[in-house]
Amino acid sequence: MHTKDRWSPGLVHANIPAMPEPDQPPVQPPPIRSYQLAFARFGSVGAIAVVLALLALARLAYLVWFCPYTLIEDEAHYWEWSSRLDWAYYSKGPGVAAVIALATRLFGDAEWVVRLPAIVSASIFAASIAWLTRESLQGVRLMAARAGAFDRPSALDHSLPLRAAFVGAILPLLIPAYSSIAMLMTIDGPYVACWALACCFAMRALRGGHGGLGSWRAWIALGVCLAAGIIFKYTMLLFIPGLVLAMTLARITNKPSPRAAQASPPQTTPPQTSQIQTSQTQPRQTPASPPPQPLQPIVPGRAHLERGLFEALPPPLPRHRLHPMLGLLMASGIAVFGFIPPLIWNAQHDWATFKHLLGHLGLPGGDMPATQGVKGWSYDPRWTLDYLGTQLVLIGPALALMVVGGVMARRAGGHLWKAARTLLALGGPILAFYFAVSFVAEPEGNWAIAGYISLLPLAAIGVVLGIDDWRARVAAWRALPVDQRPRAGVLTRRPETRAQVAWHVTLAFGIASAILPLRLDWIDAGLAALGASDKARRVVPMSRLTGADRQAAHARRLVGVGGAESRSEPEADQAGASGEGAQSGPLPIIAAHYGRASQLAYYLNRRATPPSGSPAAQANFGPSIRVLCASAYLGGRKSQYDVWPDTSLALPATLPLGSDALLIGATEGEWQRFFERVEPLGPLEGDRKRGRPAFRGFGFRGVIEP
Repeated sequence: MHTKDRWSPGLVHANIPAMPEPDQPPVQPPPIRSYQLAFARFGSVGAIAVVLALLALARLAYLVWFCPYTLIEDEAHYWEWSSRLDWAYYSKGPGVAAVIALATRLFGDAEWVVRLPAIVSASIFAASIAWLTRESLQGVRLMAARAGAFDRPSALDHSLPLRAAFVGAILPLLIPAYSSIAMLMTIDGPYVACWALACCFAMRALRGGHGGLGSWRAWIALGVCLAAGIIFKYTMLLFIPGLVLAMTLARITNKPSPRAAQASPPQTTPPQTSQIQTSQTQPRQTPASPPPQPLQPIVPGRAHLERGLFEALPPPLPRHRLHPMLGLLMASGIAVFGFIPPLIWNAQHDWATFKHLLGHLGLPGGDMPATQGVKGWSYDPRWTLDYLGTQLVLIGPALALMVVGGVMARRAGGHLWKAARTLLALGGPILAFYFAVSFVAEPEGNWAIAGYISLLPLAAIGVVLGIDDWRARVAAWRALPVDQRPRAGVLTRRPETRAQVAWHVTLAFGIASAILPLRLDWIDAGLAALGASDKARRVVPMSRLTGADRQAAHARRLVGVGGAESRSEPEADQAGASGEGAQSGPLPIIAAHYGRASQLAYYLNRRATPPSGSPAAQANFGPSIRVLCASAYLGGRKSQYDVWPDTSLALPATLPLGSDALLIGATEGEWQRFFERVEPLGPLEGDRKRGRPAFRGFGFRGVIEP
């Protein structure tokens, strides 16, 4: 057996019947095997709902009782937004602040409450992928049934949409980019949930009816999903070019090809008769063809598979249909409502978000020094290489499954390839956009994760069809006498296929990437017990995930009451006699980065009951302490701190001249530009990141606008 045959990602291993003639009975589906029937039970709506509910409860229990991680910088920053609800914020819309505010108003400000919307978003996202997979395959079966033909026996397999839907539901658990945002509350969780729902309604709107007509309800729901996604992340707008591309491909492929026109039988016209003859004689009756029979289950006891969202039979035509162009205009018009709150806010704040986005690209007019368009175009190949490498890490071996599924759909052709092209079109523009951005600036790796959402159904279809093919090959191989079984695989003696190998690697990689990050502190402790160096231990990103509560407790002790706890008694007496540091109340804290400022603000000022466990957490409850950010004045980016009137250092009322402050990060020389004297205090307790010492600043002299 040749290597090419071993690794062929073919479809179900069965004889593919030819297209039936008009006077022949329709093609009968292949018998469904017992393992396919058992697997299909997990694809019903009830089974998927139970699995996702149990998974959500497990995540919630982990966050409440077993999670060792403090809020990361972005989580704490968005929590600060939620305490000051507004039309929009410096870099994002109001969505992330609104959902965190809803959770904290109901359950308090504990870490698990801040992360609760991430769990809900992950459940919606996984259910949407299952639905999208089902919609894709049901669309294939529906189009094939209307055409009176089936491209493959798998088109008649009632269990295929159910099995693929279950695989689609669990695939996000096996991809690091999606499993991580299910536990951390960033904008990406709700954003990808909105994108996945938009894909579901787009598939339903594009597939229904004759001539590409879809339900107007699906177009309205699509517009609502687009508007909701925009208030979380503005790149939701890139869904519309993908939708236009999908509509264009559908319009092109719906046109009959010349080959199909030549292959169609010639139409016979009845002989011309006179009007008198026609009125006196009855027209010749042609034998009526039997009406098409609906697809029926072929395995006894399958009635439960026909209920719920993932029913076995194709749904009927939508009753209220709308032309795709009108539907696109309707959905786009609804999506515009998502831009109204950010536009109102930006009009009131000198279009700060637009400057922020231009600064990301290094273009003139942004909030950072321009690197493009001033002295020509500059490019670093590492931007593109880092972007591509990050995509490989974030998506993992599931990328191979997406490719295998696409290849299978392409080889199958027909209606399955049409559905696959729609899925590819929905995700293509955002992937292409950020690939192009990598030639102008250095993009973040997570910016493009929405582009892979519509490719997950292809991966699920590739898994189901590929495993069917693999099991058939293995069964045929095992049917041979033992002494006559050749080595049919590359890694093992038995047969292998690309889909089977990619699926097994994805399972192993996904399970490891989902379990190991739950307790990275154990891995760090193990490295320390083995005597690993600090450089080797920095491979585990503990500095980003832990220690914020201990740093806040140390900062509270340093600022003290009246600002004297950070100095010795003689120094405090001398300062009191000279009037230095005489402001009342705790010293304000000024951080060099917005993320560190937000972490300190959360653990110093959150509204919650003092816990009874961690001494560091207990020490964080007391008088509120003002936390400010000086990033924009130290060569960094502006942030929401520069917008709020009570945190902007550019306003004299925020920090009066001559005030003292606790300074976090940067260097002594950088702080000396703003204070008369700066005293080093060393790093905060629990801070394992280098280059972030603390200082005491005496006599604030004001800041210079960047």
